[in-house]
Amino acid sequence: LMEAELATLLENQELRKDDGDDDGTGKHDRVSDLKSSIADAKTAAEFGVRKAQAEFYEAFSNGDLEAMGRVWSTESDVRCVHPGMSSLDGREKVMASWKQIFSVGGDGTVQSFDIEP
Repeated sequence: LMEAELATLLENQELRKDDGDDDGTGKHDRVSDLKSSIADAKTAAEFGVRKAQAEFYEAFSNGDLEAMGRVWSTESDVRCVHPGMSSLDGREKVMASWKQIFSVGGDGTVQSFDIEP
């Protein structure tokens, strides 16, 4: 909503500039406030994503089912696609898959490699 309001204000400012009109209503201050609020929200969202990512890899590396359970939402629909598997829908199925994966063991090391076509 903030981005929509900002776009509207900026569009209106451009229209007034074209008309040579400056109404002095403090909309410039609102534009500055909105830009700052949007930047803050993006920073907070990025922090939240990075935090969840770190918690996920910590749980994965340690094979910690309880910690993995804290990563996955309990209040909204979830979906997980493990490599080489079909999509799992719903928390119960997702958590059952992690339980199975962690029961196999391993050292939690993830390796990547390129496949030549």
